Amino acid sequence: MYCIKPKKWVLQPTYIKKQQIITKLVGKIMNYENIFIKIIKREIPSEIIYQDKQVTAFKDINPQSPIHILIIPNKKIRSTNKINKKNKNIIGNMIYIAVKIAKKFHFHKDGYRIVINCNKNGGQTIPHLHMHLLAGKILGKFN
Repeated sequence: MYCIKPKKWVLQPTYIKKQQIITKLVGKIMNYENIFIKIIKREIPSEIIYQDKQVTAFKDINPQSPIHILIIPNKKIRSTNKINKKNKNIIGNMIYIAVKIAKKFHFHKDGYRIVINCNKNGGQTIPHLHMHLLAGKILGKFN
């Protein structure tokens, strides 16, 4: 299907306009401040355990173990699929903070689990990279 622009009489496919609209909508969605961004900015209440320029750690509101802490980058990174050359150090920093928290709260000797889910099939429910730090009981085996 084509549309005709008056005066210039240039034929242009209508899908270009649709693509421009889609691009604008995707941009708005990507700029949407998810719950994690609001926690980072302290716009909503949360029990923050640790925060620096790169990372924020806080207690999960729906804990899956007696100790369940989420560690997130302060910069919006949608998932592990969005890790690239520029931001690859954030994963190492997140793990470093997990170990630091485990030692601070004295569960490092008993053990803990670190989990990162990626996208829908991986169990990721919020489109912001996050690490689960689980401890406080014997955690089951993966099937």
